[in-house]
Amino acid sequence: MIHEKLPGIAMVFLLSFTLAWVGTLLMKRIAPLIGFVDKPGGRKIHARPKPLGGGVAIFWAIVLPLLAVLGAAHWGLFPESL
Repeated sequence: MIHEKLPGIAMVFLLSFTLAWVGTLLMKRIAPLIGFVDKPGGRKIHARPKPLGGGVAIFWAIVLPLLAVLGAAHWGLFPESL
């Protein structure tokens, strides 16, 4: 039943959340160093360059745990009861 799978689902959700949080913090620090920033000017309202790449971090934070679960399912690492 679904209630037996909830701890595993919650673990994947928490892992994704944690990876997204850490990844966006890292991108916030790394992006300016590599020039991955949105520069002010024209119709933009910010006065200082803003780091980009948060979406990249969130994408990988979702994809990596899902790929891990799919890989584990493919190689039969889950018990038969699931």
